[in-house]
Amino acid sequence: MIANKTGAVSGVRNDVALLRFKDGREWIIAVFAKELEDTRWSVENTGEKTIGHFARAIWDAWI
Repeated sequence: MIANKTGAVSGVRNDVALLRFKDGREWIIAVFAKELEDTRWSVENTGEKTIGHFARAIWDAWI
């Protein structure tokens, strides 16, 4: 990964990453979660955890 930007406001969590691979490929992955009932400001927030699960699934399937 060469760049990453997260974002959050109450009820919303976002994460965007730019990945550059040794073979020259570049990927941009963006995950946006809105209308979250969980408004906690911690890594235990449902949106944060869901974004992490998506990232792991993408990594495991394609990288």
